[in-house]
Amino acid sequence: MPQMRGTGTLLQCTGQSLAKMDMNTHPVLGLEQASALAEALMHTPGVHNDFAYTRNNFCGDTVYFKDDKFHIALVENSRVRAPHVSFDSREEFVDWLAQQTDIHFMGYLRGKLKKEVPWKRNQALSAKRISNYIEFRKFDEVGKAGVTSALQR
Repeated sequence: MPQMRGTGTLLQCTGQSLAKMDMNTHPVLGLEQASALAEALMHTPGVHNDFAYTRNNFCGDTVYFKDDKFHIALVENSRVRAPHVSFDSREEFVDWLAQQTDIHFMGYLRGKLKKEVPWKRNQALSAKRISNYIEFRKFDEVGKAGVTSALQR
């Protein structure tokens, strides 16, 4: 059973409506996923690691590894801005990330990713995006290995 973080409900403002979000239904990301993301980012360093969506007018969050640090930054119109949070070590990044929930990633709670309206929930990091990225990187590495072995024949 996944660990849960937070209790009760959280009221959130999402533009024009006020909605209830049950914090008990959002599991923490966990060490396995956090560690896998750190590894994937280290294998593809820099802001152009394909984590951020590259479509026009994308605004949201990205995560990347650069200059021996892990960074989380805002992306506006497909351009990565200065990081709003950085981690000096893999261990610090993984330990912090493992304890986050989608509620934290959306920016509703106090902490490193706290956001103001209208940035709350705006294409934020999420467990799903992180999982998809990890799988994409695994597939990408398998594809590169296959191409390399085919070229060596």
